[in-house]
Amino acid sequence: MKKTLVRVLSFFIMFTVMSAIMFGLAACSKDGTKKAGTEGEPVTLNFWHPYVSTGDTRTVSFQKAVDDWNKSNPNAKVVTDALDGETLKSKLKTAIAANEAPELFFSLGAGFLKPFVDAGKVLALDDYLKDGTLEKIELSCLTGCTFDGKIYALPADMMFICFYCNTELFDKYGLKIPETHQELLEVIKAFREKGVTPMTVGVKDRWPAMLYQNIYAAQLMGVKGIMDCLEKRASFDTPEFVKSAALVRELIDAGAIDQGDMGLSRDEVEERFLRGEIPMYYNGSWVAGRIESGEYPVKGKIVAKKYPAIEGAKYPKNYQGGVWDVFCVNANLKNPDVAVSALKFIDYHYVKNLYEAGAGIPSWKLENPDESKVNKLTKQMMEFTKEGDNFIAWDVILVGEDAQNHLDLVQELFVGTITPENFAKEMQKRLNEK
Repeated sequence: MKKTLVRVLSFFIMFTVMSAIMFGLAACSKDGTKKAGTEGEPVTLNFWHPYVSTGDTRTVSFQKAVDDWNKSNPNAKVVTDALDGETLKSKLKTAIAANEAPELFFSLGAGFLKPFVDAGKVLALDDYLKDGTLEKIELSCLTGCTFDGKIYALPADMMFICFYCNTELFDKYGLKIPETHQELLEVIKAFREKGVTPMTVGVKDRWPAMLYQNIYAAQLMGVKGIMDCLEKRASFDTPEFVKSAALVRELIDAGAIDQGDMGLSRDEVEERFLRGEIPMYYNGSWVAGRIESGEYPVKGKIVAKKYPAIEGAKYPKNYQGGVWDVFCVNANLKNPDVAVSALKFIDYHYVKNLYEAGAGIPSWKLENPDESKVNKLTKQMMEFTKEGDNFIAWDVILVGEDAQNHLDLVQELFVGTITPENFAKEMQKRLNEK
């Protein structure tokens, strides 16, 4: 009897030990993959994003989408980590290289995302979109998400770079909103004579300044022309490209912005426009939400316009717009189904929230959006996207050091430490001849 009891106890102990060992092995992965949850198993999904400004329409819209997911999916909680744009880009590069990226993350599309895709760090989503999701997305918005025929990200809202004009200030001084570059120069001069700063640009952040040179180049060279340069099939050192830089200098020399703008960020200068001090502001569709929020005195006083056309340009209707921001799933997940489901839900509802808040143009075919909430500025911008060719920001198209070199050179052009001719030569040298 004692021997039988000993055998039973020995077997029980051995079974318990082996079960613990096997469980431990199952919980770990030799290939270092993360577990994104299995059916019925609680899971936490970390999501890095750049929406750091409390109260900003993008921040509110994104967080609401996350909160709605968490309420409906208590066993698959999404935990967000907000980092400002440059910090996020730097941290993401480091984390991906070290296989420490979160389950879900924001990225710029096209050139910024490509190295991550090439390294096999981003999950291809094609198989997960066959449930009807693909048909709900505007296909034109997937360009910056697609590499070698596969989709690696979902698009955030479609953006439009808009020429915002304060009608109150134009009416006050009896001036007409400019439609051409020459008219813009004349309006700049007229506002200066009245003691009003005509425009404002956060040159310190570089990318707001880049928008001006990019739109001039697109009007002069066409989208194919600029893409040939950006993809190293053609030279930047051409008369058209030099002129795109020269037109920027015409604005600066005419007194379009205050010299103090050279050391200010986008957020700092934008406040001046929102307070009603600046009559013209060239920036993204996301600003519309702030304009019409009721928090600033400019509500109802701003109209959305296309950027003034260059007289005699071959492509005067071209515009800056499309999808720049995208959301991705870490490829290093053992069970990515839950992560993909969360991303699809959050992206769709984020885009819908943004549209209804008047701060974004939909990249999804929305079901029954509340059109009564959509402000007039967003509707005006959507009309502008119906004609002309579009292109996205060059720092999104360009990869790595090329993007930084372009931004640096644009900043130098604004500050005046480089001529238009040398700007073109340096673009060719630093981006295409290295």
